[in-house]
Formats: sequence, structure tokens, C-alpha cells
Amino acid sequence: MPARPPADLASALRAFLRRGRVRRVFFAEGASTPPPQLAYLVHFPRLTVTLRGRDSMWIEQNDKARLIHPGAGEGVVVPANCWNRPTWTGSAVNLNLLFGRKQVGLSLVAHDGRRRNPAAVCKAVLPVAWDDAPRHLMQALLGLHTDPANAAVPLFESLLRACLGALTAPVVAPKRRAATLYDSICMFVQENFQAPLTRESIAAHFRVSPNHVSRLFRREGMIAFNEYVTYVRINRAKYLLKHYRQSVDEVAAACGFSEASYFCRVFRRVSKLTPTEYRSTGK
Repeated sequence: MPARPPADLASALRAFLRRGRVRRVFFAEGASTPPPQLAYLVHFPRLTVTLRGRDSMWIEQNDKARLIHPGAGEGVVVPANCWNRPTWTGSAVNLNLLFGRKQVGLSLVAHDGRRRNPAAVCKAVLPVAWDDAPRHLMQALLGLHTDPANAAVPLFESLLRACLGALTAPVVAPKRRAATLYDSICMFVQENFQAPLTRESIAAHFRVSPNHVSRLFRREGMIAFNEYVTYVRINRAKYLLKHYRQSVDEVAAACGFSEASYFCRVFRRVSKLTPTEYRSTGK
């Protein structure tokens, strides 16, 4: 039977914490193995926990790509600038948390193992400050990657409980809706920069008009939407060029460019150097 997510994210997390506990935590590591095609590789830390079923994903551990199969109650911690690559071959319901600079993004994802991408998603955003409990717990969790078998498990569960508390707490001073939406779109772009991204696709994903997306970026970010996407992709390309020995064609494909020649033109326009020149400078 295909996995179906509960309609409310908070109720799904609450039900999970009531019926069971976190049993195991996997840690993605390092930057030695080049990320595979369509891998998630971003500047902020993330974690995922399987609420039901059994998942399947690739991560890097001990300088090698490793296929893991987290079952119900098992979580995965992905530090900033580390990658993971879901296979979507299992049938599971997962909760994902993304710790951006201004907010924590939560998404409830169900997949049945038959499709390339998740079948259903329920999202929420927490405007969590740097001194709030979820961030403190996430930072502590990241520091435990060398001892994941012991303290990481209760700390991971404490983080989930802190996020549930933040989800269900009354909002005292809500952030402007436009600013929250802008931050959410920026986080989505940073996570999905390798995929085809257009103003229209973003508008459809967030259920707004394409013109509204353009206005948001002009007013909130003082930048055009396409310019922001280019900024994110070129910034990620710089990281790949510096840390991996991938070819320019591979870097271009990993950063969402369909043609290496176009990638090189854009890279030179933004950086004043070709990708090869940038790699040789080590900047």
C-alpha cells in the first residue's frame, strides 16, 4: 500500500513520539566522495527521521558512499556541506528538518517506492532564532558525530520534541507573511538548485502567481529571482570546484546547468574567472 502522510505535520510528529522512540542515528560525513547526480548538498545542516516504513538513501561515511536503509525510529544527520541522495525506492513517511539562517523548514514526505520523487508533501516553517532550543540542540547533535551510538539518540529525540513544542506554541509576534514566504523560497532554491527551477515552477510549488514571486524577490531581497538562482548555483559550483576533482561538465550538471558551455559563460560573468582558473587559484 502506498504510504500516505497525515494531513497535519504536528499531529504526525506527536503520534510518532507517543508510540515509539528514536532508536538509531546515522551521520553523513566529510567531503571526499563526489556527490552523485541529484544528491542534496547545501550550506546548512539537515536531518531526517523515518516515521513509518523503511527508507533508502546514499550518504558518505569513512570517505566512501554508503547505502543505508533507515527504518521507523531511525534518523539521519547531514551536516552543512555534506550530501545525501534519497533513492525513493522504499515505502516510508519521513520528517525532514532544514536549519536555515532565519528559519527551520519542516516537511513531511510520503513515497511508495514507485516514483522518482515523493508523492506527497506537508510543509511548515519555524522562524527559529539562533538562541532558541532547536538550534542549540542541533549544534550539540552535530558535535556528536564521533559518538553516534550513545548520546546522539536521546539528543535527536529531544530535538524532535523541541520542534513539536515550537510547532504547537502560540505565535506571539508573527513574521510578515511576505518575508516568511521569501525565506521559504530561498531555502527551497538552496536545497533544489540542481533541479530545473523557473519562476513558474516555484510559483506552482508555493501556490502563488509567477508575478508574485518576482515582486517578492524585488521587495524582500532586492534581487531578481533568476539572479538569485544563479547566485546559489555558482556559489555551489565554487564549493564543488574547490573540494572535489570533478570535471567542469560534471560540476555544471550537478549545479543545474544543462550545458557546460553556458555554465562557463555564467561562471566567468559572475566570478571574472573561468571554472578552471577558479579551481587553480584555490579561492
